[in-house]
Amino acid sequence: MKKLLLVFAGAFMILNASAQTQCPDFTIKTTDGLNRVLSTTLNQGKTVLLDFFFTTCGYCIQYAPIIDQFYAANGSGTGSLQIWGIDNGDSDA
Repeated sequence: MKKLLLVFAGAFMILNASAQTQCPDFTIKTTDGLNRVLSTTLNQGKTVLLDFFFTTCGYCIQYAPIIDQFYAANGSGTGSLQIWGIDNGDSDA
């Protein structure tokens, strides 16, 4: 059931993303104190994957190694893929 839900969610995101031509611009501050601006990163020809999580989320913990492998396989932030992890529950870096 979980795999079916993940496949459905993934297909929905891909179909929805392909229909999008614009997205709202925003800025995030990294744990290193650097500002990242979405429009600037996209204008550099990079792809941004937003990973929303929180530290007590079971699924977040379960899939973290898979996201880490995906990140490493795509240049660990040095290639055309950027993964921005956004924690929506903790204020401690």
